[in-house]
Amino acid sequence: MSSPTLAAAPSKVHYRETLDQPDSTLNSDTTNSATKFLTTFFKLYSTGSLNELKYYVKGPVQAIHQDYRFAELVNPVYHRVGKKLKADITVKYLDSNTNMTQFVQYQLLLSKAGQNWLIESRVD
Repeated sequence: MSSPTLAAAPSKVHYRETLDQPDSTLNSDTTNSATKFLTTFFKLYSTGSLNELKYYVKGPVQAIHQDYRFAELVNPVYHRVGKKLKADITVKYLDSNTNMTQFVQYQLLLSKAGQNWLIESRVD
């Protein structure tokens, strides 16, 4: 026999989903160039050598170690953080071994190095 346990009566959850909206202060040239940079990076990310990837990332780079082919960036959202750019992105990959679609989400901090973008870090 067990003792009864007191618990609150079930109630509805009060949850309101917040959709991540793009930063309206960013101009289209900035978002287009960041999207072009990230598209180039993720095309190389699954197949490129660590030597190639170091031109896109500040600091160490971890390889995917999967046979993925880049398909597209899905709805990238950018926010200005000081002089840097925070990118919330989903990358669509095609898995060559299983023929399945894989979606991987990233939050990256980007900065400008001259005219080029550079991935500073992952935002966790």
